[in-house]
Amino acid sequence: MKLLASDYDGTLKINDQVSEENRAAIDLWREKGNAFALVTGRSMESIQKEIETYHLHVDYIVGNNGGAVYD
Repeated sequence: MKLLASDYDGTLKINDQVSEENRAAIDLWREKGNAFALVTGRSMESIQKEIETYHLHVDYIVGNNGGAVYD
């Protein structure tokens, strides 16, 4: 298993949207048995809303500028 981590604002979410191409790439990565993590300065409550809005499948979240890790 490998882990891919991505920043959220300005990296995964660009121009106020997460592209379908990026969502599909994340899903394919995970289908191959790998894990995906979001890394953000946001709080858990804030990023959870984004995950639900864009239907992201996330294994881990590093939030609060590294101050919290969720699985």
